Amino acid sequence: AVLYENTDYGTGIMEVFVEKVKGNPNWEIVANESYNPGDTDMVAQLTSIKGKDPAVLLIGGNVTEGAQIVRQAKEIDFPVQFLALGGLSNDRFPELAGVENVEGIINVSYFEKDSPNPLAQKFVEAYQKAYNKDPDMFAAATYEAIDIIANVSKGLGDDSWKSLAKLRQAITDGISDLDGLPGVQGPTTFDENGQADKLVYIIRWENGKRVVIFPEEY
Repeated sequence: AVLYENTDYGTGIMEVFVEKVKGNPNWEIVANESYNPGDTDMVAQLTSIKGKDPAVLLIGGNVTEGAQIVRQAKEIDFPVQFLALGGLSNDRFPELAGVENVEGIINVSYFEKDSPNPLAQKFVEAYQKAYNKDPDMFAAATYEAIDIIANVSKGLGDDSWKSLAKLRQAITDGISDLDGLPGVQGPTTFDENGQADKLVYIIRWENGKRVVIFPEEY
């Protein structure tokens, strides 16, 4: 089943998931419900989904509403394996949803502070020193985006700096040509559609903490 945020972000998650499920003969979508950003009551959707008895329920949304969904599923006695994307890879999630309620939830993440990557460890150390807390994947992504632009800019010729239009094009071309640039989230390569090919972790919440379960070497 899918319960997704009624935005481009949530709809995109739902559509891709539904399409992937169609290609697997052992799976089927038995329920597909939505909610609006800022909604605090998802009991009606959860009750409808519960009646279809799904094996798993994908949350296609962010941490605040995701926490409400998990809490309210517990309230209506709906035990289901939750799946989610990066929106739930947030240290606030167990605080908002209740540690006991997030146990066993599986979602993806694009950065984990325990990564053995030396660049990641250097970033974590500096972030903790500056802000007295651990960086999340959004902090890591922002840092790496600036680092990518900085690396590309270093190699630009004088002509690229003569106008804003030339600079934009030169940076765009430079980013497109990246192949395995080391970074805090792992190496970065962009495909022909401009999408970054990045390492994705799959994590499971255990005792209020994220535990990496894929890739196995992490």
